[in-house]
Amino acid sequence: MMKQFKIFVVLLFTLGTVLFSSGCTDWLDVEPKDMVLEDKQFSTELRTNSVLNGIYRLMTHNNLYGQNLTQTYTEYLAHYYNFFRAGGTGLTSLPGDMQLWREVSLFQHYDRPSDIAERVWNNAYRAIFEINLFIRNVEERDDVMRESRRNVLLGEAYALRAFMHFDLFRLFGPIHSSNYAGFDPAAVSIPYNNTAATVPHQPQTATRFLELVLTDLATAEKLLENDPIRTTGRNDNFRLNTLNTSLTTEIIFAEYYRNRKMNYYAVKALQARVLLQKMEYDQAANVAEALLAEIYERRVFSWTPINTVVSQGNFIFYQEVLFGITNPNLYTSWTDMFGGSFPGRVHVVAQPNLLNNIFAEFGGEPIATYLQSDIRAAQWIEVAVQGETGTGGGATFVSRRLRRPAVQDWAAADTDTPPYYLNFQPLMRKSELYLIQAEAAIATNQLPKAVEMIREVMRARGYQALFLDTILPMNASVQEIQNVLEREVYREFVGEGQAFFYLKRNAKPRIFAGFETGHTQLGNITNTYVVPTPNSELITN
Repeated sequence: MMKQFKIFVVLLFTLGTVLFSSGCTDWLDVEPKDMVLEDKQFSTELRTNSVLNGIYRLMTHNNLYGQNLTQTYTEYLAHYYNFFRAGGTGLTSLPGDMQLWREVSLFQHYDRPSDIAERVWNNAYRAIFEINLFIRNVEERDDVMRESRRNVLLGEAYALRAFMHFDLFRLFGPIHSSNYAGFDPAAVSIPYNNTAATVPHQPQTATRFLELVLTDLATAEKLLENDPIRTTGRNDNFRLNTLNTSLTTEIIFAEYYRNRKMNYYAVKALQARVLLQKMEYDQAANVAEALLAEIYERRVFSWTPINTVVSQGNFIFYQEVLFGITNPNLYTSWTDMFGGSFPGRVHVVAQPNLLNNIFAEFGGEPIATYLQSDIRAAQWIEVAVQGETGTGGGATFVSRRLRRPAVQDWAAADTDTPPYYLNFQPLMRKSELYLIQAEAAIATNQLPKAVEMIREVMRARGYQALFLDTILPMNASVQEIQNVLEREVYREFVGEGQAFFYLKRNAKPRIFAGFETGHTQLGNITNTYVVPTPNSELITN
């Protein structure tokens, strides 16, 4: 019998709004529509933009990049946050939220965490279905807007389809790594839905799936060849754009805030990310290197000065983010996740994990000493997290506080330095291009290059040459380089889900313990790294 997948689809179109002078406004849910109303939705450039903007807003859902694929579920899978153990912190039992995240951290995929996985699956394929409808309608209409703008919209859509499929593969797909004894390029993966047809979809092999991702990215690259970001940059000065009354909503959507769209640079970075996963190491490194060369030539996405990070509380390194999404609920969501003191509701990193694992270079010294070398340490604030009853079982952990500005801070901002990163959620950043090259260099035994690529990121975060020579010398061994690279992934991509994907991509047999110093040795890594496809999605013929 053959398994097919009943990919979750919704026969509706998400009608969004566009970037007006105040940024993104709320998008509207609409009822299922027949072809007549579908025609109306794509009858003007403004309406077409609204539909694409609605897709971006779908991505901010908590079951996608708002939380589960970035700040919660995937981070617990990587043992980033502390997961409480009944009896281990003085508790005899664990309340609901604590128990859920403990099960996630212990890779109990078939228990309550399966509900999270199913929501991720359903919401992702819903968004992909809407992308397919968007592509079909825009390709059928060549008289609604100028061709250059139409190409940009289609390029974004093809790239978004590749982006979301690839993350589904990284979560639900097989372990695609030569480090894995059971590696099989022909292993059954998950479906690739590149049509607007509401029919069951057969799963692809892992190799074929990744080829389909790269095919979509090749199409996107061609369509985005003349992306405005390549000539005029991000165009994201909020105050200047607001004061420019000559800018129509159509112009703003097409040519401004390009780092908040799936732009040309993000497409190339995603190509490098996929090629690394495909174990085509030389190609991955070449794409990343060439992209960095253009980035420097065109003077976009420059490293964030340390003093800027401190003065603005810009710990997402906004200037370096190749692609991120505007998430209107981000600040509220972040406060809910990282504020307060009740375990399971506030996500915390255990002191031993932070001091001795993630920032192991500093030998467990108080975190204040890190600030002289690694500015990323400044985003962590000590917070007392209590036990179930509020007394007893309490322990002190370190909670992540990203220091994002609140909405009211907009009015107080200086004209030349607006809080442009308000409600901005990073998904791809420049530093990854260096770490991709480092990982590829390790795989191809180019160890000095791997060292230099990692050191480049560390220098940008404040490490001085003398310290780097001590902790990551140019003649470092493979194991030493891998150890620093692992920690760098955890430091650089906190709250972005990349740590778990790094572990799975390399079939790591051990991961950080999460609640103490050192690593936890894994048993069956297949059961650890492969999240099962939701049973409700399977059809047996």
